[in-house]
Amino acid sequence: MQTAEVPIKFEFVDDVDFMCETLEAIAEACVRCNQIWLDAAEKVGIEAPCCPSCLADEYEFRYVGPEARKCASACQRLDTCPVMLERGEGTCYDLACYFCAIYRGEGKACEVRIVPMMDVYGHHIPGDFHALIAFADGTQRDPSAELVDYMENGTKAACSCGECSDCASKAPQAGPEFEVGGCSTGTCGLAARTRGVQQVQVPQFSSDPASPYGGNCLG
Repeated sequence: MQTAEVPIKFEFVDDVDFMCETLEAIAEACVRCNQIWLDAAEKVGIEAPCCPSCLADEYEFRYVGPEARKCASACQRLDTCPVMLERGEGTCYDLACYFCAIYRGEGKACEVRIVPMMDVYGHHIPGDFHALIAFADGTQRDPSAELVDYMENGTKAACSCGECSDCASKAPQAGPEFEVGGCSTGTCGLAARTRGVQQVQVPQFSSDPASPYGGNCLG
């Protein structure tokens, strides 16, 4: 498979909301790339995994933290779905961008939400963030946590493949449509409006302020 790399460089700043919004903007681009690839794959008969358990069973996929993405310079690799599936691994950011595209294909209004990681005193750990999926109805899903839970405990997350028990009743339903700034999808700005500094349980996460990623860790 031929691949193309697009380098994106930005400096870490102390404004947490600014960093979250920047990372969400990059995530939106990844989600849209994933949507294009998934649509093209479907046209040639390739059915992409639609839940973490399918991803683990069909691709032997595993969650990896940002430390597994060490580069020669201060950076962190972000993978869209064809590369992610080929490598068989992904960070919380990769997984959130992938499943956000999957859920949009199922008609659910959602987008990637970036939340700052907090220490035991309730203070933001500089440069450490976690990626979730926020739905328009206010619900959230954490694909990386769902994947780790399945690998460790055999817990299957809800999906629409028809193979998971009670998937239709467990899966988040599409929230109400709304418009933000003339956006055609009606989802832009959802994360910015609903963001709150909060404690998030992240699977296999270890923070290091002196990380090799320029202080920006998405795991």
